[in-house]
Parts: sequence; C-alpha cells; structure tokens
Amino acid sequence: MCSMALLDQHRALKFLEKIGIIEGKALLAQDPVLFLNTIIRSFTTHLPFQCVSLMAQAEEERHVPSLEEIIEAGLSLEGGLCFDLNVFMYILLSAFELKVHFLDGSYSASKDLHTHVVVLVKDLRCPGDDHFIDVGCGHPFLEAVAVNSLPVTFYQAGLKYTYCRKGDLVLRLHHDHNLGNDPAVMVGELRQFFHFSLNPVDLKFFYSNMDKVYISEEKSVFLQGIRAVRFPQADSLPTKELSTLGGATSIANENSGICEHESNLQREENSLNTKDSETLSENSLEILGDIAKNACKPESSEGEAEDRDSAEHERIMVAMKDQSLLLGRIDAAIKTKVSVDEWTATLKHYFPTIPPAKVDLAVHRMVQKLNLQ
Repeated sequence: MCSMALLDQHRALKFLEKIGIIEGKALLAQDPVLFLNTIIRSFTTHLPFQCVSLMAQAEEERHVPSLEEIIEAGLSLEGGLCFDLNVFMYILLSAFELKVHFLDGSYSASKDLHTHVVVLVKDLRCPGDDHFIDVGCGHPFLEAVAVNSLPVTFYQAGLKYTYCRKGDLVLRLHHDHNLGNDPAVMVGELRQFFHFSLNPVDLKFFYSNMDKVYISEEKSVFLQGIRAVRFPQADSLPTKELSTLGGATSIANENSGICEHESNLQREENSLNTKDSETLSENSLEILGDIAKNACKPESSEGEAEDRDSAEHERIMVAMKDQSLLLGRIDAAIKTKVSVDEWTATLKHYFPTIPPAKVDLAVHRMVQKLNLQ
C-alpha cells in the first residue's frame, strides 16, 4: 500500500528497543498476538496522541504530513494524531513482513467523513486470523482486537467500551453517558464514537480528506486548542508533583469525558462533571496518593467487561486539555488548572517526547488566541 523501504527491520528493531521491547523478532515468532499487544501498550505509553506539534505550525506551514515526517515523528516518540500514529504503526509492522492494510474510519458524530485511519493485520497466526489496531484514537486501546471475536467489551484505564459489527462496519461504543452539549450518535444507551469499514483502502485514499484535520482551522478541532494524551502504567502517576502546579484541582466524577475527540474536544470545561475545590492541602495529597495506589483497581462493572490482562487495569490517563492537566483513571481523574506561566513547563514535563520548541510555539499561539477573545 505504500513503500516500506523507508523503514527497514534493523531500524524497526532499534525502535522497539527504544520503547522497552527487547528481542522483538523472537517475541513475534513465539506469540504474534503478544508481539502486537506489547507494541500497542508501549505505543500508548511513549507516543502521545497530540496536536501540539500541529498547533506549533504557522498557517502557511500547515500540510498533511509525508511518510518521511510520520516516520520521524514515530521514531523520535513525538507522536501526533491518528494519521501520524496509525500510519507509523502500519509502517513498523510492515518492517516485520506482517500483512497490514489501512481501513477507512470516521468520527461518528462528525460531518467530515474518512478522516480516521485504522490498521488491519491479516492472517496473523493462520489464514483468516485478522486483527485491527487503533493507537491513534485518543482513547484507551491496549490490545489488538480479533475481528472474529466481535462483539467484545473492554475496561481499560477507567473506560468501558465495546467493539461490534454492523455489516462491513465496526463500531466503537463507549459506555459513558457524559455527553455535555456535544452531538452524539447513540446505539441504544451506548455512545458511538468511531466507525470504520473492514474493506482495505490505499493510503492515498485519505489524503484528500486530511486537509480537514491538518490545514483547515475552520474544520479542524485540532487547530483550536492544545490536546495531548497517553496511557502509561499507573505507578507513574506523579501525585506529589500536583502540589507544585498551582491552580484549582478537582476529582472527576464517574464517566467524565476526559479523552475527547473531534467535536467532543469543544466541550466546555464546566461540563467535565468535576467538583470545583480549593487548592490541595496536605490531607488532599494523601488522598491523591491513595488514588494513585488504587488506580489499577476498577470499580465493579456490569457483565462483559472482564480482566483480560492485569496490564489493562494498571493504566492511567495523562492528558492536557488546554490549561487543564488530567491524571488518573478516566472514571476518577484528577483535574488541575495550570496558570499560563506554568503551561509550557507542565506540557514538557508530562509529555517530554514532544519537541520543546514546538511546545513553546503552540502555547504562545494559544496565549495569543486567548488574548484576542
């Protein structure tokens, strides 16, 4: 579907070592599914879903990234949007001679279709053993999903969600009900976030639609504000550092809309279902420490959301939504408002792989926007 000469297997293995995966080829030979899942979990730890790099570009510099730029953003752990992350995943897996394809996806509540990329791995262990991967959705996705396993439900990083079939389409449904004022596509009581076709397409299929994401400020929510999110291990939650950030801090109620996408990103801050509170006291910090310790212990959920792997429940969300830092499980996240002076330092601290100069430019442009409002 696209030239894989851009990333040979030697560089691919070096990248895996960089994100903590040693002996990648041996793991692939031993257990192909575990190989994919190990890569996915390392991706969601180290490569942020983020629009900071895009916000750093001047209007005349905006463009849909080339394959070379996507590979550089991947190898350097800079991350990016779904087009950056999932295309890089495709290229990476191609270096190991896996049968990978692109799938045409859309954010279900958006009028602009064909702007979400998903990766399909065909015949992974045997003919017909097909799995899809979406490390660029901005939400928890911690393991490859077997097409023949659908419908399937996960509870990951505090979010319960389901993938199911509808003809040739696959739907991603969220079990949260915090819709705010956002448009929403509902399937019964579940919120349909994404849908994609299982019919492979060529990469060039997406280019005519990606200007809506990377170029058009009127159409792209990713040119309206700063968003960054990743899902590291729970024991990396730096609760003690919250006391140095300043600003009001609050603990989110269940089903808070923390990981947001497309029009969902435009949600007003006060619709996050958070309780405003005073600056943290020493007792509050002790409470936060308890939250960090228990971050891998999900509240009881109904029915099908099972413990497929303890690693699913050891994950937390680390996110920035404009000036708000969000830490913890999605259903119990701690929200801290940082000042303009602390904005760049906070982003650089929690997302150290985004180039610092791009953080500076993105925040500078956001401050200019705020001053004009």
